[in-house]
Amino acid sequence: MRLQLKGFDEMLGEIKRAGGDIDKAAQVCMEKSVQVLESNLIKAAEASGAETSTVFHKVTSEGNRVAAETGWELGAYDSANPSEGYRAMFVEFGTGKHSERGKGKDRETQAGYNRGSTAPRPFLDKARKKSVKAIRAVQQETLQDIVKELEKG
Repeated sequence: MRLQLKGFDEMLGEIKRAGGDIDKAAQVCMEKSVQVLESNLIKAAEASGAETSTVFHKVTSEGNRVAAETGWELGAYDSANPSEGYRAMFVEFGTGKHSERGKGKDRETQAGYNRGSTAPRPFLDKARKKSVKAIRAVQQETLQDIVKELEKG
């Protein structure tokens, strides 16, 4: 999941006029924002039955763009022991059934054992929707705090 900082041009301009570092302000703002998203992602994932011990977040900046993301590292796929990230994907999207030319059979191993199917239990969109207002508030509050500190100093 990714975050973008939009609609705060006026505040970023105030920070710049007050002699502040816009890049640092955006970085701090995104760090606090991604923590909100990560918290809601973990709650939603756990409610759906997904494991969350390896959920991570990171904030990166490139030029005038600051981005944040949170989620699971997938790593290489191992069908015998899928990573927590793949298992979370199976919870989100389900495993489905292989249609085998429209016959709708459950998934089978090469030896013919039935692997069954897992119904999807979506949680990503729930976490994102729950986070939007809270992230907006955190961004607003963080930028206002930075402006206040610069005006004092």
